Amino acid sequence: MNESIKKRIEAVRRGEVPEGYKRTDSGIMPTEWPNGTVGRVIEFYGEKSTVNNEYPVLTSARSGLVLQTDYFDGQVTREENAGYNVIPYGYVTYRSRSDDGRFSFNQNQIIDKGIVSCFYPVFRIKEEKSVPKFVLSYLNNYLGRQIVKEIVGTSQLVLSEKKLAELRLPCPPLAEQEKIAEILATCNRVIELKQQLLEEKRYQKQWLVKKLLHSTSAWEKTTIGKIATVTTGATPDTKRPEYWGGNIRWMNSGELNLKRVYEVEGRITDVGLSKSGTKIIPVGCILIGLAGQGKTRGTAAINYVELCTNQSIAAIHSNDKFNSEYLYHYIDSKYLELRKISSGDGARGGLNLDLIEGFVVYLPDLETQRRIADVLAVADKELMLIEQDIEAWQQKKKALMQLLLTGLVRVNA
Repeated sequence: MNESIKKRIEAVRRGEVPEGYKRTDSGIMPTEWPNGTVGRVIEFYGEKSTVNNEYPVLTSARSGLVLQTDYFDGQVTREENAGYNVIPYGYVTYRSRSDDGRFSFNQNQIIDKGIVSCFYPVFRIKEEKSVPKFVLSYLNNYLGRQIVKEIVGTSQLVLSEKKLAELRLPCPPLAEQEKIAEILATCNRVIELKQQLLEEKRYQKQWLVKKLLHSTSAWEKTTIGKIATVTTGATPDTKRPEYWGGNIRWMNSGELNLKRVYEVEGRITDVGLSKSGTKIIPVGCILIGLAGQGKTRGTAAINYVELCTNQSIAAIHSNDKFNSEYLYHYIDSKYLELRKISSGDGARGGLNLDLIEGFVVYLPDLETQRRIADVLAVADKELMLIEQDIEAWQQKKKALMQLLLTGLVRVNA
């Protein structure tokens, strides 16, 4: 990064306007960039479906709009969808999903026309006035979901045509828009390829798990309760501030998704530990989620630091009867089986100590356990490095957008 760019960035951080720039309601931008509105560069499309299922229902995904039946493995919208907004190929719509919103192209050439909820505007980006990919990048990334929420409200995230048209949009020269869009598209393509690699490596690990953990007649068939002590934790009284904020790590069940646990957010005091049923568990325990309507129930993790847990986590304590890394991989591979044996009905069920202690495991000799664990540890390390690489590229892209979409860094168009 050259000195002039550094000076501009430093000036903006100080709240100053660099030379050659102006302050607008869209933020600081180059003096020659007009500050317009989204309404200037888009044209709304008003066709609505006249009968139920006249066109396929679409939903927003990373790659753009896709068939809802493909994305959710079935249609989730109501069957009475007459009156939904029609979106032709090449048009854009805004879609809210949970607490985030996103603008997406219908760029599937097979889907000439689809439908989306009548709550979401459908429009085309006028290529004669702007570069569509630049406009979409600005809407999705620089304006940010939080600004969109502030404009449309935080409840349903319904975006009207009027509110969309009023959004502010800087308008660099078309050649510069094209170059910015090209740079960001390259970043997206790199991230996409790395994500595809990650999926392939995950598939390869699944194959390894099935191959290596397939029990033979020579392996010992036993239960967790026969080879290990199993305990659960507890939550100190949240109304007693003296129980919280100490130096003792306290793990909640949501942190099981870390899988390999080197640190947790929660901290309790010695008093909180002594006044509750939670216990310090040693390094190398296999942790299993006992409850949760989402993915947590049955999720396995392993800890590399001493900690205590809440009551929704069971800890299988390590000993010399088994290799902890091997048992972690074995339990992790039995996620669906653990969910199936959960007591109760459907998603509201739960695991308990009796079910965990009675769960059947197969153990080869310790040396074989170690070798299997070593192979799977290499696969996990490879997955972790790819995930870190993807995260680094996403951060690079975020930084690039901040610089390019505000004009703090100019491109040679």
